[in-house]
Amino acid sequence: MKYGYTPKLMSLDSVEDDDFIICIAWMGAPSVILERLWNKNDIIEAINITEKEAGKEASSIFCAEVGGLNSMEPLCASMALGLPLIDGDGMSRAFPNLSHIDHLFPDGVRYPFVFYNTANNTHSVHYGDSISVIEPKVIGALIKSGFIGVICFGLDGDQVKKSFRNTISLSWKIGKALSTAKENDQTYEQAIQSFTNAKCVFSGMVTEIHSKTGIHDHGYFIILDKSTQQEMKILYLNESIQAEIDGNIICVVPDIIGIIDRDTGEPFQNADIQYGFNVSVICIPVSPKLVAKPEKYGTQFFNLETEYKPIGDYKEPQSILD
Repeated sequence: MKYGYTPKLMSLDSVEDDDFIICIAWMGAPSVILERLWNKNDIIEAINITEKEAGKEASSIFCAEVGGLNSMEPLCASMALGLPLIDGDGMSRAFPNLSHIDHLFPDGVRYPFVFYNTANNTHSVHYGDSISVIEPKVIGALIKSGFIGVICFGLDGDQVKKSFRNTISLSWKIGKALSTAKENDQTYEQAIQSFTNAKCVFSGMVTEIHSKTGIHDHGYFIILDKSTQQEMKILYLNESIQAEIDGNIICVVPDIIGIIDRDTGEPFQNADIQYGFNVSVICIPVSPKLVAKPEKYGTQFFNLETEYKPIGDYKEPQSILD
């Protein structure tokens, strides 16, 4: 936007069944991705290759997951190419695997997947009739690349219509609410509660970080409330998957566990967290579609021996285009 690019948002209601739509996302461990500078040329080249392999030109851009870097990269692609970004995504939050969007392919994968190695500007093309076939191939390319790269693939409009609606709008609302909370004399929880039913479940200082990096970042960190001496432990696999206080589970996937700066409201990725940060933990209820499939989105998928209890009632996001 600083250089004159203008974002364009497109309602899912405007998508036609035969539209050809590009989905683009980073793959790999966030801690590795954050260490490498990237630019719009990586995105444009990946999309150009994907269009060539599919034999079609994209009419719009789609977001695989509305979380972290992968909520921003499709927006950058949209602005750089002058194409609208669809107001929806494949997960309604962030998850670490491609398998979390396989509901978009009920009758199989129609176009090849392109993995673009941003370290040396090479690419590989992967074919298969399902995400379960393609994902191991892409992971192999990811490992060879040094755990960083862009995945890009085509979808038809009838597939994109199976996505979660208005999640880009919701992200914009959350960002605006957090950035203006203080001038509106609101807590950060109050600022976003009206359209998410969010709850601030803990605040304190980060006192321990235990992290390992491979295909994903994984580990846990500890937050200490000095006034009560209680500690919250947050487990993560790229994204936070469980929050507990003294062994008592407070929030668990698929509900969202978000970390923000306690003083400014700035959201943190787990890869951003450092010792001594003063943070608040904000938890947000998710779509019943995620809750209904614990083997795909919840505790079973992440091998957590935890009973899921919703953090609150889900609120369906409303579009800013209305």
